[in-house]
Amino acid sequence: MNIIQEMIDSPAFQYAYSVRNGGIITGKKIKTAVNRFFNWIDQADNKGFEIDHQLGMRAVAFFPNFLNHTIGKLSGQPFVLAPFQAFTIYNLFGWVHKETRVRRINTVYDKRSKKNGKTAEIAGLGLYCMSFDLEMGAQIYVGATKEDQAKICWNQAKMFIESPVANPALRAMGFQAFQKEIKFHKTQSSMMPLGGDSKTQDGVNAHLAIIDEYHAHRDDSVKQNLESSSVSRKQPITYHITTAGVNFQSACKRYEDAVIEVLEGRNEDDSLWIMIHDLDEDDDWEDQTKWHKANPLLGNGLDIANIQKEYVKAKNQPSKIPNFKTKHLNMWVDAPSIWIPNEVWMKNQVDEIPMEKFKKFGSYGGLDLSTTKDITCYVLLSEPDEDDNRYIKPYFFIPEEEMHRRSKDDGVPRCRTNPFVWQIEFYNT
Repeated sequence: MNIIQEMIDSPAFQYAYSVRNGGIITGKKIKTAVNRFFNWIDQADNKGFEIDHQLGMRAVAFFPNFLNHTIGKLSGQPFVLAPFQAFTIYNLFGWVHKETRVRRINTVYDKRSKKNGKTAEIAGLGLYCMSFDLEMGAQIYVGATKEDQAKICWNQAKMFIESPVANPALRAMGFQAFQKEIKFHKTQSSMMPLGGDSKTQDGVNAHLAIIDEYHAHRDDSVKQNLESSSVSRKQPITYHITTAGVNFQSACKRYEDAVIEVLEGRNEDDSLWIMIHDLDEDDDWEDQTKWHKANPLLGNGLDIANIQKEYVKAKNQPSKIPNFKTKHLNMWVDAPSIWIPNEVWMKNQVDEIPMEKFKKFGSYGGLDLSTTKDITCYVLLSEPDEDDNRYIKPYFFIPEEEMHRRSKDDGVPRCRTNPFVWQIEFYNT
């Protein structure tokens, strides 16, 4: 594929070059995403794809030409995409099949920390897909667990049209915002919020399905409804946008694990675009020089001082650490609040519990009984030994039927053949 100078000078290519040469601080997953982009270019001719530079730049240019910021210190100014945002938007709309001109990418997984421009960017994406994507009768849905959550993004799209500081070009070209729907009459397109609690999910025919804050989705019911509705569309898009969450067995975390397999080359999917703004596994979450990896908007509208304030609150009240990690560092944690931080707990791990010390020095026992199907827990705590150490030995019980039911429902084996799940032992009643 021939790469012309105009492409090299574009924000998307400049971002890719800067990440590759270390000019922009990112985590390993973003570096891998950029390497994958260059690999796509190398393999484009053999696979029958190419970048239509004009299509990619038309989408990128839509934001400053038609959208103004409506909130905060940038209010009233043109919405210029940050380099990392331009990288995704350019690739999403630029990559096409050489012969059919059909879009290559139809699924995006985009994970970044809170306050890194998710809502405004996705709202703008919805308006673009209603108009310049030239899909007649395009239906744009913001899908969330609750309709109120979906309305956050939808309301931002509405503000792009109706705010006193909005760019008047949107109204002039035919956008109208109503109580529960945004319409663009020239293509007979619409944009609506859709929650798991919406009164109806029938009649959906999505051109763009936005899976908003995917980590909060209890299951994939909203996503599956939107994706299945788009099969008659020529080039639909499913766009997952999220921060990390507090459930390692959630639909979002399982999906993220699957897309990482693609990102790192163990599986292949030429239609999937992946941008995961994470700290690296060996990074110290308290090292502020690493925070840029999870906050790509730092220095481009996001002030690190605001994150530092939240960090101080979390350090002074450890129960807030999980929220800080998920929202501001994009880290998955295993509980929404904690009594003992995980790193403190893991420092006290031993290879084997010395049960003889419970007998020698004495111990206390605590029993939490379930009513019928929940887990029953019995925990022993030893008295201090000669080195002033205490030991904890937990036992967990659950009806065998219930164990198998939960395994089937969650897709997570919870039996003695997989003793690492939950890091506990099961004793079947």
